[in-house]
Formats: sequence, C-alpha cells, structure tokens
Amino acid sequence: MKEIYTKTKRGGVLIYGMIVIGLVSVIFAGLIQYVVSSARLSFFTVRSERSLHVAEAGVYFYRWYLAHNIQGKTATQVQQFWANNPLGVDDNGDGDCDDVDTADGDGNGKESYIVAYTDGVEIMGTYEVCVTPPSIYSTSVIVKVKGVVRDVERTIQARLRQPSWSERAILADSDMRLSADTEIFGTMHSNGGFRFDGITHNIISSSRETYTDPDSGSVRPGVWRDGGESIGCDDVPTAAEQDRFKAGKQCPNEAIDFDDATADFNVIRSTAQTTGTYYPDTGERGYYVELGLSYDPSLMRITEVDQYNTETFERTVMGDVIAEVVMPSEGVLYFEDNVWVKGEVPSGYKLTLVAHSPLAGMKPHIILGDDDVLFEDYTTNTILALAAKGNVHIMRYIKGDRSSSSSETLRIDAALLAQSGNVGWTVPDGTSGGDWWDNTIDAVTIYGAIISKQRFGFGYTSGAGFQNRDIIFNNDLLISPPPLFPTEGSYEIDLWDEVRD
Repeated sequence: MKEIYTKTKRGGVLIYGMIVIGLVSVIFAGLIQYVVSSARLSFFTVRSERSLHVAEAGVYFYRWYLAHNIQGKTATQVQQFWANNPLGVDDNGDGDCDDVDTADGDGNGKESYIVAYTDGVEIMGTYEVCVTPPSIYSTSVIVKVKGVVRDVERTIQARLRQPSWSERAILADSDMRLSADTEIFGTMHSNGGFRFDGITHNIISSSRETYTDPDSGSVRPGVWRDGGESIGCDDVPTAAEQDRFKAGKQCPNEAIDFDDATADFNVIRSTAQTTGTYYPDTGERGYYVELGLSYDPSLMRITEVDQYNTETFERTVMGDVIAEVVMPSEGVLYFEDNVWVKGEVPSGYKLTLVAHSPLAGMKPHIILGDDDVLFEDYTTNTILALAAKGNVHIMRYIKGDRSSSSSETLRIDAALLAQSGNVGWTVPDGTSGGDWWDNTIDAVTIYGAIISKQRFGFGYTSGAGFQNRDIIFNNDLLISPPPLFPTEGSYEIDLWDEVRD
C-alpha cells in the first residue's frame, strides 16, 4: 500500500493563544489599575472628608474657647482679652499664621494653634487654628482652620459674631402694645408682655409666660392679640393667630439686660476720646448736628444749642458753630449732652452717634424731627445708630410746621436706642388736654430698628401724634451692626466657607 504523507502547519494555535493571552493580560492589567486607582481615590476621599470634619471641629473648638473666655464679660474686658494676644490670633495681620505653636501649653502668644483631633480612641488628624481678631469697631472674628488627615488637607474659614441689639426690628424692656394697622418685617422681643394687633412676618417673643396687661388689667399670655381667645405661646395656634403671627411666637425667652449697655457706652466714650470725636457737656443744653453738608457730603456741622423748649424740644436760642469736620467713614461720635440730629449719611458709611453721660443723674436725649435723617443711597451697606442714655424724642412740630394738623412726613434711617427712656412722639406727663391732644401729624417712617427701655409709640388712640406709622427693618443691620453697638450672648457662626488654595 502506498503511504500518504500530509503536511501540517505548525504554530498557528500558539499564535492565536498568545493573542488571546495578550488581550486578557491587557484587560486584566487595566482592571487591576482601575481597582487600585479606585481604592486610592476611595482612601483619599475618606481622608479628605475626615480632614474637612476635623477642620470643622476646630471652628467649634474656637467658638467654645471664646464662650469660656468672653461670655459674661463687659465690653472693656472683651477688648482687653483681644489685646492680650489670645490663642490662635494672627497678631501681625498678614493673614498668614506662620508663627506655629505645637500646643505644648495653652498656645497663648502664638499666631496659630495646632491640636491633635481624636475620636476618643485614636488620633484621626490635626487642626491648625488661625484667627483674625475683631477690628476696633466690630465684634466679628474670622477663624481659619486647616484640618489634616494623613497629609490630606482641607481648610475652612468661618465668621463668628456676637449678636447685636440692632438685629431685631423691635427690642423693648417693658410691656408693649402695637396697633392693628402695624405690619412688621423683622423679629421682635419684649422683656415684658407683648400685645400685638398687627401683622408680623417674623418671630415675636416675650420674656414673660403670662403678665397683667396694663391697659385692661387682665392676665394675658406673654404674646397675644386682641379680638380672640388668648392662647399661650405653646398652644396650637388658631387660624386667626397664624394670620397675625406668620412666623410664630415664643415665650418665655431669655430677658435682655438694658443696664449692660452702660459698659458699651463707656467703651464708645473712651474710643471717641482717642479718635477725636468726643464732645463734652455743654451745661444741659446740647448740640445740633447736621450730617452731610450740601456742598460736601463728607462733612458734618456741629453747633451749640443755648436754649430749647423742654416740652416741644424746639431750639429757641442757638450758640456758635463749634466745627465743620469730616465724618469718619466708620466710627463713633460721643456727645455728653442732648443732640439734635438731621441730614444725610454718605453711601457706605457706618456710624454710631451717642448722647450719653457717665454721671448717674444725667440722661441726655437724642432729638429728631427738625428734618429727615436719610441715607445717600440704599444700594450699599450704609449704617447709622442713634443711641441715647435717656429718650429718643421726636419734636412736637416736625420740620418747623406749627399747625395743629400737619401734612408733613418724617423719615429716620437709623437704629434708635433709648437705654433708660423711650423712643417716639409722646405727650408730656401730666398733660390732660389742650393743644397736645389736637396735634396730628401725617406720617413717620423708621428704616432701621427700635430699642426702647420703656413703652414706645408715635401716637395715641385719641388720634394725637402720627396718623401713619411704618417700621421697616434694615436687613443690613444683620450682617453689619453699628460700630460698638451693644451685644448679647455668645458668639454665633454666621458665615462658613471652604478655602481652596
């Protein structure tokens, strides 16, 4: 038999096998790289999130530190605290805390403060605190904290601020009553009871759970309205209550001590003496201050008042012009006597004007109504506070109109503070009839805030006073309170942001 030989091609399967193995190797290597990269990203993400939490812990640590070192202290003591280079302060103001303390002690005198952060068992990371202290006219503290977890860093910058008395539309120390034609945008609080018959779009509160209403003699809840059942602050609101108190009511809330403002006035006085904006006692007469002169809005004119009518507050004899001076763009003006104020505050200025005396028996007043007190514009952050140890009076006859029925309107753009008296238009004590009760004025608008020791008002149920009364809260007072204005409570975090280099 004839043998048949066949010729086979060798290596073809091997080539295909190598191609398959190569492809598998490439895919497998890519898969391993993907898994490794994902694991690394996961580990980095965990560390990144932890470093952010560690940085946030540093912010709350510093808030705790301030609460234990500042809360309950007077304004002077707070200034001394910041002057003594407390923990974490950027004392050279360069924004870079490069003088690092490794926290072997309390850290005082060093620009930054590094702390190990633990979960109670192991060290999770560290945070480094760098603090920009408040300026001379501010209570806001900038805290910059870098959190580090295994070489992964994230930084938070937060603003801590003491709440100012100017942050409410109304703050009062006595029983209050506002009529049905009142509409308020802004929070309100009274240390006494609060009868509010108007409409409020924010929280209204009282320090009293119940009180005896001075007008009716009946016991009422701390916050209530006329024309319906008097329900307590903790009761389920009726539809009528919800229509009036659109953000709800709270009582009892913590009381605000008006006597605490004395320390703030003393700081304003010492600051004004340093900056050259202090004006001494004239002998129980006063000063007439015109803000923003027509030919130069940056100037103010200060004139002595030699005589005035103690009932109507009209200036009857004027003295010499003391000075025409440049208004500080941010600062305080301290007058140790009565002050009449009118004029216009330039755009972006921040001023606190005070009528005050350190003598116990003297209670100077702020007197308004000679003309409007206005802002140059309402698009920039312009702030004015008018604060008196006594009253913030509005003159009987505004803008020189001596008619019994005036069509004039008055606008005051300011936060008004009467530490021991009241704010507004009032009939003199003991007046039972006559021209006072026939005196009617068209309208008053307060654009700012009202802080009053005693019950305040701009008219009476008899019809005397202003017929139309508008109180409009200036929202800029929330983020930029007036310089050295009284504050309350502990520091709050009101701005928070991550800093990315």
